This record gives sequence, C-alpha cells and structure tokens, in this order.
Amino acid sequence: MRNLLIVFGLSVILAYASQYYGYNYMLEAGEKKKVNIFIVAMVVLMILFVGLRTGYNDTATYLRGFENAETLQMFFADKENLNLLHNPLFYFMQAFFHTYINNVHLFFMFWATINIILFVRFLLTYTDGEDFAFTIFIFFSNPIFTVAIIT
Repeated sequence: MRNLLIVFGLSVILAYASQYYGYNYMLEAGEKKKVNIFIVAMVVLMILFVGLRTGYNDTATYLRGFENAETLQMFFADKENLNLLHNPLFYFMQAFFHTYINNVHLFFMFWATINIILFVRFLLTYTDGEDFAFTIFIFFSNPIFTVAIIT
C-alpha cells in the first residue's frame, strides 16, 4: 500500500508540473507537438509500478496462470484456444511471453504499457490543461487505477 501511495503522490506532482512547466496542450495550427517530459515520467512510473508488482488484488492468479501457461506449439495445437469467446488474444500473448521471454514482470509491463498509455492519453484528450493534476488525483482516488490497471 505504501508503494501505491508513493506512486499516487508522485503522479499528481508530475501532472501538476506538466500543467505549468510542460508544453501547452492547445497547440497553434501548424505547430509541432512537443514531448512533455513530466507526462512521460508519470507514465513510466505507473508502468514500472504495475509491471513490477508482486501482490496486489489477483496478481497471484496471474502469476500462477503464467507459470502454468502453454507453449505456443501447445496453444496452436488445441483448436479450443481459437474460440473467440475464450479470450484467445490474451492466452496467445501469455503463451508467447511464456515461450520466448519467460518473465512474468515483462508480461505485466506489456499489458500495463498498453493500458496506462491509453488511460493517460484519454485523460489528456478530455481534460482541460489546467485541471490535469486534479484529474490524475481523481483517477487514483477512484478505484480506476487500482482495479482496472493493477488487476
């Protein structure tokens, strides 16, 4: 829980810094989009927190599932794995990571990278630039981060 509170506090501080010291969200026509280092730092912090986790919510279930995952050969041999109602993409990626990388934390970081970038991109798109720190505060205060991303 302490680590979650640290990530929470640092993310709000980085979001606040991005409001006032980062680039302006509203670019003029023809202006190139600049990289906001504070947003990048916040996203990397969240990805590392989620990817290196060892004991939040149902992490143990994902750890056991990864350890018992099929290899790609076994995955493609079973036609039941290709049934769209049985979440084939997730199990394919699990088999891929288990076969070629065999590191559960990189598996977590892969999914965390996708989720967190999409979440932050959504929040940046639909938040007024002056309220971004408050939006990140609400993002962490509601169970969105702890339920949707960590599980």
